[in-house]
Amino acid sequence: MQTQLKRFLRIWGEFNAVYKRIADRLGLTDTELYVYQALEIADFAATNSQLVEYTGFSKQTISAMVQRLTRAGLARLQPDETDGRKKIIALTEDGQKKISACLQQVHAQELQAMQSVGMETIEQINQRLEKLLQALKEAEPK
Repeated sequence: MQTQLKRFLRIWGEFNAVYKRIADRLGLTDTELYVYQALEIADFAATNSQLVEYTGFSKQTISAMVQRLTRAGLARLQPDETDGRKKIIALTEDGQKKISACLQQVHAQELQAMQSVGMETIEQINQRLEKLLQALKEAEPK
């Protein structure tokens, strides 16, 4: 059991290191890259809490990132129509172009790797990771 946990954590760490090198190559921090990916997952409009959930970063980290994006004219805050207390972080047209261009380079590398492994294998990995994630969530102290 301990051996498999160590192996999992080593692999997880190496994945993070690969994405850090990708971010460095693009002139981004790894935080920026992960937030860009989270925004893409959310179709370029998400709440702070969604970005926290998708990235695992603190509320403060996400808030600082959102402030940088809005100051740069890459995002805007708009009211959440389903909950007036929340704001949606929506990318501007320029923000979508910039972030899509960055992520296109990331996805090219990811797709190449996935194709070399095989999409059927990737699907199996995703299913097993989803199962593990669910089990980890259920094991969290209440």
